[in-house]
Amino acid sequence: MLIITKRDFEHWPSWDLVYEWEDELIKDLPDSKLFHAKAVCIKGRNTLDIIGRKTGINLGLIGLGSREGFYFSMSPCLSGNAWNKSNLSTNIIDFYLKEEQLPAFYRNYSKLRNLYVSSREVYEFLMAHNPEREIKHLPLTISDKYKITESTVFDKNFDVVMVGRQNPTMVDFLHKYERMHPISYVYRGKIKNNNFPYYTNKGKYVGNVNTREDYFNLIRQSRVVLYSTPGLEKDERESFNNGFHQVTPRFLEAIAGGCRVISLFIDNSDTDFFELGKMSLRVKDYNDFEIAMNQAIEEPADMKVYSNYLKKHYTSTYKNLLQ
Repeated sequence: MLIITKRDFEHWPSWDLVYEWEDELIKDLPDSKLFHAKAVCIKGRNTLDIIGRKTGINLGLIGLGSREGFYFSMSPCLSGNAWNKSNLSTNIIDFYLKEEQLPAFYRNYSKLRNLYVSSREVYEFLMAHNPEREIKHLPLTISDKYKITESTVFDKNFDVVMVGRQNPTMVDFLHKYERMHPISYVYRGKIKNNNFPYYTNKGKYVGNVNTREDYFNLIRQSRVVLYSTPGLEKDERESFNNGFHQVTPRFLEAIAGGCRVISLFIDNSDTDFFELGKMSLRVKDYNDFEIAMNQAIEEPADMKVYSNYLKKHYTSTYKNLLQ
C-alpha cells in the first residue's frame, strides 16, 4: 500500500502531526512506502499559491496509476474531489458537517475503496443517518516515536503549560487559582513573524515553540495540562463545530508528556473511547478545578498507567485496522 503524503505542498503546522503518522505507517504496514502527491488545481484554478491560500480547493494525483493508496484528509470535501478513486482510501480527521450536507459528502467519496473517520462520535452520527456507503472508524493515534514506559521520567519545571488554543472557562479558572495559590505556568504570546513565543506568568520568555520537537519539549516540562474538547464555548466556533465535541490529539500528547490532565468535556462516544473520565481529572466548576489542581501538582502521573494506556493508541495500531 502506498501512503500518499501532501508534505511537498501542505506546510501548515497542523500537518506535521499527520506526517508523523505517515512515517510510522510506512514502517508498520508491509510493502508500504510514501507516495509524494503532486499538486494540481481543478475547477479552472491553476496556481499553487491559490491552493495554499484557499481552503476547500481540491488536489489531484499525478503518477499513482492503479496502485492502491491511503491518505489522510484534514476535513471532508463537498465539491470536486479529485481524490475520489476506487483504488484509494482515506481517513477524515476533522468532521463537522450538518445532516443536510451529507448527500454532497457521499457523492464526493462514492468511489473510495475504504472511507474512514477518526472520530467515534462522527462515526456514530453517520451510522444513525442512513449512510450511503460503508464507513469505518479509524481513531486518532500518537506516533510510536513518543513511546513511554513505566520507568520514563521527565523533569517538570512548570506547574501548567498552555499550548495552542485554550478553553476560556479553563483559563478563567487558572487565573482565579493563581490569585490564591503560588503557581508557575507557561502560555503562548502573540505570534510574530510566524514564530510562536511562550512566556511564564512572571513575564519570562521561555522560547519559540515552532516545531513538534519544541512542542513536546515544553509539554514534558509541565506537571499539568488543561484540556477541553472543542466547541464547548458559545463563541464564534460553536457554529463551526455543529454540535460535535471530538477528542483531539492533544489529549494523547499530554499523556505521552507525563502530564496530569485536568479536563472539561461533554460525555460522548469519543470521550468514552479515549477514556477521558478515567485518564483525567474532570472538572465542572471552579471548586472542582481547585481540588484537581492541588492534587495534580502534588501527585505525579502514574507512568505505569499511562504507558499501558498509550499501548492502545500508538500509530502502529493502524496496521491492524487498515485493509
